Amino acid sequence: MARIVEYLRKRFLDKLNPLKWGLSLDEILQEMQIYDLSKKTIQWLNENLPKNPKITQEEQGKYIFKPPYNISNPSALRNLLQKQMKSGECGLLHSELAECIPDVELFISKIQQNVISISTQFNKRKDTVYFYNDPTHDYELDEEFKALWRTVPVNHLDDRRIEEYLKKHNIKSIKDIQPKSNNSGVPKRRARKRANVKQQNVHMDGILEEYAE
Repeated sequence: MARIVEYLRKRFLDKLNPLKWGLSLDEILQEMQIYDLSKKTIQWLNENLPKNPKITQEEQGKYIFKPPYNISNPSALRNLLQKQMKSGECGLLHSELAECIPDVELFISKIQQNVISISTQFNKRKDTVYFYNDPTHDYELDEEFKALWRTVPVNHLDDRRIEEYLKKHNIKSIKDIQPKSNNSGVPKRRARKRANVKQQNVHMDGILEEYAE
């Protein structure tokens, strides 16, 4: 199953010749040059391929890779980023887009003026998250307003209260797309284990008393 999904993914995302029409199971096995499957295995594949979340059927019995988002051109990507922004959703990860289009960098370069790129880490891997850059939001704030803004105390607002505020206004946080903190402090030393020292005069336990003041 995993080999079939990966084959359909590569076929769909081929930079030189992306193939975006469905194949039957027999056609898939022929293209992959797999000829030694048992009837039981083929029956299992016919039953379970339609259930795989990364595969969809273009028509009955014709399978094709299912990307996380349908993005046909740079304009569609820009519209998706804009939709994410307006609905308060998170940005789009490069790793997500790489499952949708053959050349992410090419699409981003076509709409560069509408994209904000931020380096991040996701699942312990380096990644990039893209947000929509709305040109209507580009304006200079009055210096007096900036001064007033800086006088507003926010020390009493902890992470929990900020999260409650975001939920109240239907704004999703991006906890899972936060850069990994860089702990530059001195590492803590491990406490040494005390060696097991053989106690002397165990037979006097309970008899000796402490007289020192």
